[in-house]
Amino acid sequence: MDSQDLSMKSVQSSQFSDIVQIQPVVVKAVYDQLKFKFSIKEEDSTFKQIKSLIVEKINNKQNSNLEIQDIQLQDDSDFEYEDEDKIRDHSDNLQLSVKVVGQKQQRQNNTEQIQNVKQVTEQQNQKQNQQLQQEEQKQNDDALQALKQDQELQKQQFQQSEPTEAIVVLYDVSGSMKCKFYGEDHLNRIGATNAFFSAFADKTLAFEFNHIVSLYCFDSKIQKLCDFIPDLDKFINLVDNVQSGGATRLYDTVHMAIQDLILIRQKYPNIICRILALTDGEDNQSTHLPLDLAKEIVKNNIIMDSFVVSDNCKGIKNMTHCSGGRCYQPKDINQGLKLFEIETIISAKSRGTDNLFDKEKIDNIDSLDLQQYDQQPFDTEGVEMEKPKEMQIQGMSAEEILKKVMELQKKQEEQSKKNPQQANTKQQSGGGVVKRIQKELQGIQQLGKEELIKFFPTSDIFTWKVLLIGPKGTTYNKGIYTLLVNFPQDYPFKPPKIQFMTKVYHCNVSSQGQLCLDILKDQWSPALTVEKVLRSILLLLENPNADDALDSTIASFYKDKDRQTEYKNTLLQETLKYADRGAEEVLQEIYGNQGKKQNVDVEYNKQLQEIQEWMIWARK
Repeated sequence: MDSQDLSMKSVQSSQFSDIVQIQPVVVKAVYDQLKFKFSIKEEDSTFKQIKSLIVEKINNKQNSNLEIQDIQLQDDSDFEYEDEDKIRDHSDNLQLSVKVVGQKQQRQNNTEQIQNVKQVTEQQNQKQNQQLQQEEQKQNDDALQALKQDQELQKQQFQQSEPTEAIVVLYDVSGSMKCKFYGEDHLNRIGATNAFFSAFADKTLAFEFNHIVSLYCFDSKIQKLCDFIPDLDKFINLVDNVQSGGATRLYDTVHMAIQDLILIRQKYPNIICRILALTDGEDNQSTHLPLDLAKEIVKNNIIMDSFVVSDNCKGIKNMTHCSGGRCYQPKDINQGLKLFEIETIISAKSRGTDNLFDKEKIDNIDSLDLQQYDQQPFDTEGVEMEKPKEMQIQGMSAEEILKKVMELQKKQEEQSKKNPQQANTKQQSGGGVVKRIQKELQGIQQLGKEELIKFFPTSDIFTWKVLLIGPKGTTYNKGIYTLLVNFPQDYPFKPPKIQFMTKVYHCNVSSQGQLCLDILKDQWSPALTVEKVLRSILLLLENPNADDALDSTIASFYKDKDRQTEYKNTLLQETLKYADRGAEEVLQEIYGNQGKKQNVDVEYNKQLQEIQEWMIWARK
């Protein structure tokens, strides 16, 4: 059903409406199989103006040439409204039927209908108005109830969904943590550790990972501050009032973390289990030994990462590297905080699940020797992130994917006839998103060639690839960027996941291509579309938001007025290095591994020529 506001007032009238709030009149009109709905805000709007809108709609929908005098508007009792009548004088809610007549017959009918309308009693009008209002209220109530049910369903699905990672954080509060943090005169070790802890929680929230976290504080005593919870907002405040003092039972705390992870895996068999140690590594009171703990960690497929704030940490470093994890020793607070902006440090799954665990090491666990890791240096960077497997999916034309959607819908209809109850459940969970994606596909087919965005659906209905050229007048215009779009099963109630596959130098884009964009998070609305989000990304490239950055280094660089020339030169170098690509390279990325095989294919060559012409146009 189409919906449109009438805006016929001057700016002064619009400003006055901000002071005196006028309730709009809702007008519904039906013609043949077409239905229209208008919300009228202006007091002096007439039925003639509504006619003009309806004629325009009918002509667009049916490719006809109707004029205003060729239609008449009638109420439920077949009474016609006069053109110059003001809509607001009749009702706050109007339901009209539209009839097409000849011009002569139209004038005759106008006279008859005017007479009939005047004969309608005020009581009848009030009754009709009440019925329409009740009907409108019922529709609103039904829509609100449906929305609440959808939200409750999404909440239940989230609560029932299995978390991807379980992380036990070990927080050192021993007496040695009062010592100075390397060269920082006004910062001790526990102050640095507290900053790292907050950065870990903040970035886990920012990246919206489905993690559950648990927390131990330890000195000579081991205190479990919380069991596994998904609520990072609560988690981040747990160490606000901890005090440092006492000996260090780091290894005993590692042992307790291992036991917790063994238990949580019984509940979630596919979960990735991790330990994150924030410590100076100076254990002096534990009964457990590093080698025994390392064997337990390897045996149970646990990944250990550690951030150490002193040089005396060989035991924890060797355990960490033996597990296949990363051990960092940042000697500068900003260097340490920068590490937590790397997605593969926050999430082990982002490192790629194929090589997380060493099967050979597990098979030879009895011969495990930690001394082999003595000379292995501390890590300084995150693990290189593997490209999502969806990038290997071959792109398809919108026509092909729409055909595939139709086939899927036909299959669902056949299943619903065989098993209505089961099919209804499946359609509730997946049918809505398919219809929505189909509608958006039809929308992008209408886009002209002169756009900075090109959409490429893939053979997977829930995955799109996108080519984007930066806004004209910006350095990003010299690059061509590939983005990956993934639709969740509960789309459009949840936002799509959109990620840069091409490295982009921007403070609101992480080194792994994640975006910091409000409409992809808490400001998402089902009324938004992927096309609108991509246009917002173009605006973000043109106007970075340094106050809400994923990359703090680039943000501070961007905000420093004294370093603008240096910033622009770096941006240009990074853009030319990673995004200045030819049409064949980007098209091969769109078509996956099939690109090279399609050099003689007519459709492929056609696409290649279109992209070449598109790149020339975008950079004029």
